Amino acid sequence: DETLSTLRYASRAKSIKNKPIINEDPKDALLREYEEEIKQLKDMLKQLSQGRGIDPTVVKKASNQLSDEIMFEDSISSLVEKIEKKGKKVMIIDENDEVKETKIDAEGHQKSLQDRITEIEENTGIKSPEGDSSDKADTQKEKLEKLVEEMEKKLVQRDHGLDDKERNKAKKLRKAQLALKKQKEQQQILMEQKLKEEEEKLFYEKQYKSQQEQFEENSKILNELRIRYKGALQEIKDLEEEHQNDHADLVNTVRDQQHELMLMKGMLKMILKDHEIEKV
Repeated sequence: DETLSTLRYASRAKSIKNKPIINEDPKDALLREYEEEIKQLKDMLKQLSQGRGIDPTVVKKASNQLSDEIMFEDSISSLVEKIEKKGKKVMIIDENDEVKETKIDAEGHQKSLQDRITEIEENTGIKSPEGDSSDKADTQKEKLEKLVEEMEKKLVQRDHGLDDKERNKAKKLRKAQLALKKQKEQQQILMEQKLKEEEEKLFYEKQYKSQQEQFEENSKILNELRIRYKGALQEIKDLEEEHQNDHADLVNTVRDQQHELMLMKGMLKMILKDHEIEKV
C-alpha cells in the first residue's frame, strides 16, 4: 500500500507546471508563490464580501491544498522548514572584517500563513452548494485551530533553535575572523620590523663601507706623507752634515790663513823696520 505521504508528493508532482524563470533567487520564488496564493484567497474573500458565491471547485481546491500542506505531521514540518528558511539569518562579511546580519521577516511569513489558514478556514466553514454541515465545519475549524497552535509552537521552538545555532555560528565566525585579523596585524608588524632592520643593516653596512674606504684612503695618504717626512728628515740631516763639514773646513781654512798671516808678519818684522811695515 502506498502511504499518504507518497500520494501527497505524487499529487504535487502531477500539479507541477514548469514556468521558465531566468536568474530568479529561490527565496524570491518562494515569496512570489506565497503572494500568489494569498492573492487567490483574498479574491475568494472579495467575492464573499460582494455577495457572490464561490465556485465549489475553488473551495474544494483550497481545502485540498490546506489538507495537503498542514493536515499531516510531515506536511507541518515542511511548512515550518520553509518559514525557517525564509527567516534564516544570512551572514555577510564586509571589507572591514565585520559580521553583519540580514534576516527576512519570518514573522511576516508566519502572519501571511496564519491569514491564509484563517481565510481558508472561513471559506470551508461556509456551506457550499454541495451541502457541508455546520458540525463538520466546526470540527474542521477545531482541527485547524489545533494545527495552527501546534504549528506556532513548533515554529517558535525551531526559530529559537535556529537563532541560537546561527548566533553561535556567527560568534565562532567572528572569533575566527578577529583571530585571523590579529594574526595578519602581527605578521604585518613583524614584516615592518624586519624590513626596518634590513634597512638599518644596509645603512650601517654602507656607512661602514664608506668609513672603511675613507680610512683606507686616509691611511694611504698618511703613508705617503710619512714617506715624504722621512725623506725630508734625511735631506735635512744630510744638509746639516754638509753644513757642519763646510763649517769645519771653513774654520780650518781661517785658522790656516791666520797662521800664515802671523808667519808673514814675523818674517816682515825680521826684514823690514816698523815704519816700513806700516806702509805695507
